Amino acid sequence: MAKWHGRIGRAVLMGLIWAVGWVPVGVLAGLIVDPDNSMDEMWGAIGAYPGFLCALVAFALSGLATGRRSVRELSLSRAGALGAMAGSVVAALPTILVTAENADTISGWLPGSFLLGSVVLMSTVSAVLSLALVRWRSRSTGATPLQS
Repeated sequence: MAKWHGRIGRAVLMGLIWAVGWVPVGVLAGLIVDPDNSMDEMWGAIGAYPGFLCALVAFALSGLATGRRSVRELSLSRAGALGAMAGSVVAALPTILVTAENADTISGWLPGSFLLGSVVLMSTVSAVLSLALVRWRSRSTGATPLQS
């Protein structure tokens, strides 16, 4: 039972780190979409929620991919692929909803495509940076690497 508590704790910690890292992207999106601040949106949260969810999905996928091995043994390209899959899973439903709402013209596909592409890109970059951070931390402090 303690093993599961540790895994859940590490997954939530990774989710919080990704969420904090994605807040500036949400704020930047708000500055682009709503430059005069007429919408009452919390743009930071719009970046944080998918970041948190992508981290949880990526953590689960990395656990499946590594099995009993250490996460540190993943290659950076595999971590990026797992991040891209996590981003695709998280962004699938919002992309379908946005695209279905605007599907009558070819330009109606652009918002959904942009949403999917940006979430997949951010998730891929976050996964690679997370693995690099785990490797760096285990080298510099001699700490045991995070196990998923």
